[in-house]
Amino acid sequence: MPLFGRKTVSAKCAALLTAFADENIVVELEQLDPDGRVGASGKTRIRSFDRVTSGVTIDLPSKGGRTIAVGPGDLVRVFIIRAGQVHKFESVIIEREQVKTVTGQVVPMLRLEAPENLENGNRRRHFRVSPIGNAQASCSWRLASRDRDARTSRPFEKSAVQDISGRGIAILVDPKLAEDIEEGRQLELQLKLQTPHNTETISTRAIVRRTVPSPDGIKNALFGIEFAVESRDPDACLEQVVSYVTFCQIEIARNQREREQ
Repeated sequence: MPLFGRKTVSAKCAALLTAFADENIVVELEQLDPDGRVGASGKTRIRSFDRVTSGVTIDLPSKGGRTIAVGPGDLVRVFIIRAGQVHKFESVIIEREQVKTVTGQVVPMLRLEAPENLENGNRRRHFRVSPIGNAQASCSWRLASRDRDARTSRPFEKSAVQDISGRGIAILVDPKLAEDIEEGRQLELQLKLQTPHNTETISTRAIVRRTVPSPDGIKNALFGIEFAVESRDPDACLEQVVSYVTFCQIEIARNQREREQ
């Protein structure tokens, strides 16, 4: 019988793992080689967390309906996206076990060693991504009143998203709408970020930092916009956007690995 509990799981980590297990939350699992390179990857669910043994039980990870080949002794990295936050931890698969469900069915699962703490999984907070097939982003905007407390009745305009980061967004604006908008002007933004497991709707103020006019008056202008994050921290970001960006990064990296195989 393998021994667990070699690490002391912090109270905060234990509380989060318990919550993840109660929700049977879907997570991304990456298999790692001894040098930290990523091999197979897929999705799974956290089924239980045992505080006594410090073990985390998960479904067999799969991709495209097929189980990926991971087992005891494999090093893994797990990403959890929940409530606008991204958590990650690295672990080792301790054993494969047979678990009896509430319906009496016996199914195979994997047991991982729980981490001491969960890390912030937000990779490169200012990394920019373009919307991808299963992670779409939409943006509506309007000029904000120069008086922050004043209301405006201007309609929202829709613009395509070229790329997005936790700190800002680049959108393509109709040249007729872009003509009278100067750098430094404030906008009201409404963002909708969709992934297979989550949809975030965000309302925020933002500042036009860069404008690239239409070269011929027909093509869209490009606006580089910075979110008006109310923090003195120069690295402060919109966490919901960071979660979306992280999901895209995981998907892009996985697709790249598949093309190289």
